[in-house]
Amino acid sequence: MKRIASIQLSQVQRIEIIVTNCRKSLDEVKAETGADYILNGGMWNPDGSPCAGLKVGGKLLSKTPWGNVHGYG
Repeated sequence: MKRIASIQLSQVQRIEIIVTNCRKSLDEVKAETGADYILNGGMWNPDGSPCAGLKVGGKLLSKTPWGNVHGYG
């Protein structure tokens, strides 16, 4: 699936990061969540580990080589 869309911030009600550990396709995640829009944010390394700074549900998922970070997500 490949689509390009422009969404006004005022139209966004919720943004959620879904962690599948690289085990589900975008189509599977979209079907399970009922999301209107879905994207692959490039938050994972080739080995399936989370990139530094990724935070989900208030928890930092990866260690950073440069110390504590606030994270994103």
